[in-house]
Amino acid sequence: MELGNDKQRFYIENLPDGFACCRVISDDKDNTLDFIFLEVNAVLAEMIGLSREEIINKKLTAVLPGTKNGDCGWVFDLGKVIQEEKSVSFEQYIDPLQKWYEVTAYSDEPGCISAVFRETTAKKEELISLKALLQMAEKLISLDAETMDYQIPADAMQKLSGAKYVAINTYENDCTKMVTRAISGRPSGISRAAAILGFDLTGHAWEIIPERLRGVKGGKLVCFRSINETSMGAISEKMSSLLHKTLDIGDIYVIELVYGKKLNHGDIIFFMPRNQAIKNKEAIVLYAGQVGSLLARLESEETLNRKTKEYETLFHGTQSPMFLLEVGDSKTFCYIRNNLAHREATGISAEEMRGKTPVELLGEELGHEVTNRYSQCVQTGTLIQYEETLPLPAGEKIWQTNLVPLFESSGEVKYIIGSSQDITESKKAEKDIRFVSFHDVTTGLYNRRYLETEMQRLDTERQIPISIIMADLNGLKLINDGYGHAAGDRLLVSAAKVLKQCCRCEDVVARWGGDEFVVFMPLTDETAAEAICKRITKLCRKTYVENMPVSLALGTACKNDKDKSITGVLKEAENDMYRQKLAESRSSRNAVISALLNTLKEKSFETEEHTREMLRVAQKIGSRIGLSSSELNQLKLLITMHDIGKINIPEEILTKGEALTPEEWAEIKKHPETGYRIARAIEEFSHVAIDILTHHERWDGTGYPQGLKKKEIPLLARITAIADAYEIMLNSRPYKKKKSKSEIAADFKRSSGIQFDPELVEVFLKVLEDEPDC
Repeated sequence: MELGNDKQRFYIENLPDGFACCRVISDDKDNTLDFIFLEVNAVLAEMIGLSREEIINKKLTAVLPGTKNGDCGWVFDLGKVIQEEKSVSFEQYIDPLQKWYEVTAYSDEPGCISAVFRETTAKKEELISLKALLQMAEKLISLDAETMDYQIPADAMQKLSGAKYVAINTYENDCTKMVTRAISGRPSGISRAAAILGFDLTGHAWEIIPERLRGVKGGKLVCFRSINETSMGAISEKMSSLLHKTLDIGDIYVIELVYGKKLNHGDIIFFMPRNQAIKNKEAIVLYAGQVGSLLARLESEETLNRKTKEYETLFHGTQSPMFLLEVGDSKTFCYIRNNLAHREATGISAEEMRGKTPVELLGEELGHEVTNRYSQCVQTGTLIQYEETLPLPAGEKIWQTNLVPLFESSGEVKYIIGSSQDITESKKAEKDIRFVSFHDVTTGLYNRRYLETEMQRLDTERQIPISIIMADLNGLKLINDGYGHAAGDRLLVSAAKVLKQCCRCEDVVARWGGDEFVVFMPLTDETAAEAICKRITKLCRKTYVENMPVSLALGTACKNDKDKSITGVLKEAENDMYRQKLAESRSSRNAVISALLNTLKEKSFETEEHTREMLRVAQKIGSRIGLSSSELNQLKLLITMHDIGKINIPEEILTKGEALTPEEWAEIKKHPETGYRIARAIEEFSHVAIDILTHHERWDGTGYPQGLKKKEIPLLARITAIADAYEIMLNSRPYKKKKSKSEIAADFKRSSGIQFDPELVEVFLKVLEDEPDC
């Protein structure tokens, strides 16, 4: 994605989230191989930890080494977004950055993907812990105690705790022996440990030392510093040291398994990476209790009640909004409770929610919609995730809601636990980004990228005839130079409104770039296109910006043959537009110049009388020094245009009756350069542009804007400077009194060789003597 203008760049640079646009590198089978960063904003650069220059035009695998073969291989499946032409939103842990992100990706240009990244590490880890706990509980509840698969809780505990290895042990023979039932971790590490010890770990029976039982009693996590300490000496210090070094482990945590009313029926051992504490302690304690409870073969209802109580701390302590539903016999649903975070986020109190059905709580229409979601969770028996917009007491918000079913031993879903996240702001940001991607920020029309996509999509036989109008906005550069870019933007917006108003709702109106627009019209023949052009021209004559009518040069072309290239039709419309523009260019430029001069007269002292007096004196000087007729004509044009650059200086500065401030004087000194740009933009006036630029230079080199001196200053500019100063002295201004002929002569003598060309001053003084009426 190319950031087309300052406003668009400003918008994206000020997003609170990371933004990137990448080009997809694919093989000949459209399999994604890599990405190249085309653009990133400062937020994403900071997330990655590199400067934008170190990222842009670099491959993803170079910016984030290990991405392709690491845990982030999912990124390369995003290439499918291009074929599916839809946005995708998901949360993912990006391994090279070691953080969670909410990612919204979409393709708005063939071969490219844009994505927004919002870090959600803290919330996601909390939600993942909760989800993991609930999902693990679901698996445990569905197991039969007699056929217990210990590998399930071992794998779950490793994921929950962040341990490198987890071992589950049960106590046998009245707690005299301990049997290792399952080990979770890298198989290669487990194999190396078995080789060091001389036996397979899974199924091995260990002698239990009584002190060890007392050391882990109480159902809490206990930390040990070594394998030797954990085994109470059953494994020697030398062997323990070798295992620590081989497996690269640090602290070891142990928690007992509660089995009915018996304690010390088993334990779980967590072998942590070096210098890393165990994660999710509360959840581990809860889950360890669940494993022990399952082994006790409690009745399904008693087990479920106890699990619900065990969830209470996590349920009410989390910052994520959560609620609990009971599933009735006829698949009806009734809310049981919601946590504090849910009450604060929604404005629904515990009393208002408790015992209500979705229809009773949310109303008929929304209640039935939500009920269908709950039914889907029950029918599939899996986690359901969806987005919903809810009008709540706390205000309308967009939620991402997760539903987790909890099963009875019979396989029926008894409860549903729901957790929600407010994604209103991220959705708004996604909408804004998509708008920026498909629209021109200044005019609100579709942009070129969108139009090119639509042209390809609609270029089908059933859309023929297809007509295209190409429009070029006359005078935009002159308006920008004369009135400023704000006025130029108003001219663009006015032209866009004219096009939208004159075209039909099915037509695609887009800003093609700069001062050009394109209207794409399926099922439209030449006659209809010409009629639309006439409406556009007629409305333009009635639409004014800065006292000047909006002027559009229009060209049309039509595709009547399915084999004709749509790009060829666009080129025909462009050529037709340029022919019209050439025919009308002089009149449109003259209209702009007239508007500029009239506006200048209205806001300053640049009257026709001022110009005539300057011109009369300047031409007399020119005649006396022998200027040719061509040079005199050039001098006449220069006098007319010399102060055109003052057009975008505020009127209060131009007409101020007292001394200007330094800031105001700095504004005044910009007008020669502005006038130079205006004159350069018009072929008929370009030959006086350098004279306009230099007419405030001084003979001694202290003038502006370039500090030229003596005959470095063009001759016509030196004559204009004398004529301009004379006219100001001859006629009064709020900041200067009118001077007499003798005073004027004295002033010019003092300024000769300093401000003005001394030779020209001598000529002027003779004109002044010979022309007493001047």
